[in-house]
Amino acid sequence: MASGLRRAGDRGPHLHNVSRPARRLPVPRSPAIPSLFYKTFRRGGIILSSMTIKPVPDGYRTLTPYLTVPDAKALIDFCTRAFDAKVGYQHDRPDGSVGHAELEIGDSKLMVGQAGEEWGPRPGTLYMYVPDVDETFRRAIAAGAKSVREPRTEFYGDRSGGVQDTNGNQWWIASHVEDVSPEETERRAREAGR
Repeated sequence: MASGLRRAGDRGPHLHNVSRPARRLPVPRSPAIPSLFYKTFRRGGIILSSMTIKPVPDGYRTLTPYLTVPDAKALIDFCTRAFDAKVGYQHDRPDGSVGHAELEIGDSKLMVGQAGEEWGPRPGTLYMYVPDVDETFRRAIAAGAKSVREPRTEFYGDRSGGVQDTNGNQWWIASHVEDVSPEETERRAREAGR
């Protein structure tokens, strides 16, 4: 064994006494990156090991909205009734409030947490595509939201309308109805005075 190296359980010199430069591991170009962690064995101490962990977990995307709201249970109920949300995970605090929840709406996830002393409420604005904007708008109103704007077809190719939930979040609901080039969008915007 080389001077300065030690086996698990060996009481000899430590690795930091080795005079050679530290070896750097290359970062792989794949979506999975090796994660280093320490394993502790009963006989032998600590050994550095590795395993492959994906930086973005399966089922998630790079960007996931997180809403911290005054009443998380009310928001979860609203999303379930208005948008057919499914609760993928929910952790309740000892006082019964929602510490953290993850909802699945269509092909996306939404994280929700109850506001508290450490984290105050932060209303947000979300834009979501649905197959039928008018029907989804009606369902959101029936689920307790108030109208911000009735659905209408916009110059950029979406039919959209907005609602506000009881926690103050705005949901802009849209269906894409026309493919419009960036140049045509600019022309229509100027024509509409926008």
